[in-house]
Amino acid sequence: MVAVAGYRWGGISNLFAAARDNRIKALIAYDGSMRYYPGLVEAGHVHPERMTLPLLFFTRGNLSLEDWDGYHGVGKDGSNVLNAWTHGDLWTIRMLGMSHPEFASDDATAMTFLKSTPAENGVPKHFMSLNFRPAQPLSRSHAGSRADP
Repeated sequence: MVAVAGYRWGGISNLFAAARDNRIKALIAYDGSMRYYPGLVEAGHVHPERMTLPLLFFTRGNLSLEDWDGYHGVGKDGSNVLNAWTHGDLWTIRMLGMSHPEFASDDATAMTFLKSTPAENGVPKHFMSLNFRPAQPLSRSHAGSRADP
């Protein structure tokens, strides 16, 4: 079994790879760009509504409606990938106390934080939230499809 993980642009590239390589059986995205650039997903002829892989999606704290209002432009307009991910199990973990750069290993402070246990970091129980949505059966017309163009 192959699982592919990616951060930022790697968190959209792994989606493109999984759409074309049936050896990939699971995806992990660390604040992946598939969330912020759904137009690129559509332009790449990837169909999240057909994906049957489990997806573990980590994201930074909640964005306000005002923040989301600023998310328009090239590649940013399109159908929400996570909302369309209905035929594969989806775990969405919101790291309420983290910002986008803290998912990267080149930030020494963030890397130290990530290598420590939650208790060692003094992390309160409300630091993160988890949402699980189980896969819904794929219709017969899409059975066996990964995300074919």
